[in-house]
Amino acid sequence: MLGTVHLCKSVTRSIEVSRIFDFEEFPLRDKVTYMYYTGRLEVYNENFSAADHKLSYALSHCNPRKERNIRMILKYLITMKLSIGILPKTSLLEKYNLTEYNNIVLALRRGDLQLLQCALQEHEVQFLRSGIYLVLEKLELQVYQRLLKKIYIIQKQKDQNKAHQIKLDLIVRANQFG
Repeated sequence: MLGTVHLCKSVTRSIEVSRIFDFEEFPLRDKVTYMYYTGRLEVYNENFSAADHKLSYALSHCNPRKERNIRMILKYLITMKLSIGILPKTSLLEKYNLTEYNNIVLALRRGDLQLLQCALQEHEVQFLRSGIYLVLEKLELQVYQRLLKKIYIIQKQKDQNKAHQIKLDLIVRANQFG
């Protein structure tokens, strides 16, 4: 079923609607696996609330000694959290060797579009293989929002009365500088 994501929806729907299976009766490792893959599918479909629920379940019930599995879950959970504006701690990224997210998180913190684009380009193949590249690419809007917020704060410190008026050339210069 590789490359046929559209077929997954009907399979998972039939499993969820079916009264034959009781999810709680399955072994924990099977439930974690199911929640991981369906959570990945939700990230792909940009249904972040469902993805959060499923991937968080998978992470909290995953065997703590299985660091490779935790890393796989976190790869999608972090992507989903970034999409809703929640930034992971650097210590978490380092602990599970998810350093490909370091510059993405830094770009979001700074409002640095160039850094985000460089980070995405540097790890493009890896993100494409994981199916998260397009979701991460949409973080550009958040970067612009954070950049504008920083410009607003600086503008407000300079002139309280004109803080709501941000000149376009100031945004362009900030974007080139950042």
